[in-house]
Amino acid sequence: MKRKAFTLIELLVVISIIALLIGILLPALAKARSTAKELRSRCDLRQLLIGYSAYQTDHNDSIMLAYPPSILDGQTVTVGFAGHTFGAPVSQRYPWRLLPYVDGVWDVLHNHKDAPELPQGNDVAPVAFFKAYWLSIYPTYGMNDVYVGGSASNYGYINGNTNLGKHAVYKTDEVRRASELIVLGDSQVQNIYPEPDTPQEGYFRLTPPRANGVQWRVASNEIELVSQTIMGIPKGRYNSNAVMGFFDGHTTGMSRTELQDMRHWANNATTEDYDFQP
Repeated sequence: MKRKAFTLIELLVVISIIALLIGILLPALAKARSTAKELRSRCDLRQLLIGYSAYQTDHNDSIMLAYPPSILDGQTVTVGFAGHTFGAPVSQRYPWRLLPYVDGVWDVLHNHKDAPELPQGNDVAPVAFFKAYWLSIYPTYGMNDVYVGGSASNYGYINGNTNLGKHAVYKTDEVRRASELIVLGDSQVQNIYPEPDTPQEGYFRLTPPRANGVQWRVASNEIELVSQTIMGIPKGRYNSNAVMGFFDGHTTGMSRTELQDMRHWANNATTEDYDFQP
């Protein structure tokens, strides 16, 4: 009697089919995981935008100052937490101003990695400041500080006063296209000579393609730095698209080519190559 069994050729065929199916399924599964992470990121960003809007309501429709000077209108800019008072540069970055408006803000702001340690009431002042510093500098999302809320280090203020009537907006009624104006978005540290561990780090600032000169451009579907040595680049963390949040509160994924259009960045822009001179 003959026993029924696979021949070597049949076995090799079965193994080949299984390997082929795995090769087809694994990229699809990886893409599904990336899509799920992107959706979570969009939900987190939406939560931040709700808090951002609540801030405006509490401040007579004034937009949150994105990066104010260390002294504004004769007063030192500070933020407080756990019995500590922090000055510049911690107080100049937006994360600490969002703290009262977003539950679990640090987990939301650091969803690309574990959040740094919070300052504690029993920390000595230098340790508390160090913790506050790291919480504020590398969030997942950067703010469009040049054009929305103004930046003391990017032409947003003149002699300590807001640069009203110029390129940045400071009041909600100044915004012309709320559904097109980027407020927050995926931001990653990018250096002209990057260190191996920096590309996935977040950054509190989101640099537009043009701001008193070209800052970055897209070449071969990659962002290429032009004028700065370090900045927050709107580069997708999970898929090729970067998650962006707009002034009207909606979020979406945008390609690098789409992000070159200055009409998404500047309230006054009427062309995709808009720029300003201070």
